[in-house]
Amino acid sequence: MKKFPLLVLISGWGYPPFTWEKTTQQLSSLCEVRVLDPQDLLAREATQKMLLDTMETTRPCYLGGWSLGGMIAIKSLPDLAAAVRGVLLIATTPRFCVPADPAQGVDPRAITTMCHGLKRKPREILQSFYQQAAHPFCCDPEGTKAMLHAAKGRIGQLTEGLQFLLKTDLRHHPAPGNLPTAIIHGEKDQIVPHRAGGILGERQIPSCFELVPGIGHDLPLRRPDIIGTSFRRLEEMCK
Repeated sequence: MKKFPLLVLISGWGYPPFTWEKTTQQLSSLCEVRVLDPQDLLAREATQKMLLDTMETTRPCYLGGWSLGGMIAIKSLPDLAAAVRGVLLIATTPRFCVPADPAQGVDPRAITTMCHGLKRKPREILQSFYQQAAHPFCCDPEGTKAMLHAAKGRIGQLTEGLQFLLKTDLRHHPAPGNLPTAIIHGEKDQIVPHRAGGILGERQIPSCFELVPGIGHDLPLRRPDIIGTSFRRLEEMCK
């Protein structure tokens, strides 16, 4: 009898686990989903302990991440390879800030500006980010309101997340061999350019890369069906 798989997902910067509700419902017939907040996983020791505590040895376990969460997942893999059967990366890049090439990443000055802005006008900074992530669509007003409320009292942690994005370079980070990886990226992503996500396809072997037309950075919220399709593809790669 096939054991019901577990998918541990690390969310993106500024997106609390409750924002994944539609996606977890979409995946409910395929796997159990447990979503973690990336702000709780920035220290390596905390990351390793929390992920290992969340993983299970009695059934197939998959690790996924969105943007910041995807980078944390990549960084954690050498410590978790034995517990992970496959990896799902969404709008992720091995290096978030690339000063010389905007097609490959974000100008670090933009992240520095956000760090300073969070201290003085956090609501304005977060609203602008959510709108950019939603491009080419508009933000859901109720969803944005809930995320802004959740951000209260966590500005310090959100700033730490930006510092992680500013400083972390995983291009030469050791990648576990033969760990199947499914990579998906929105074509209209204005946060992480899709070319930057495509780099992962060259790094993670074996892997498959899917570019989703007409969708931006908030792909998991906008197209939960794509997450389900990618997970099924990942399962097939792991057979």
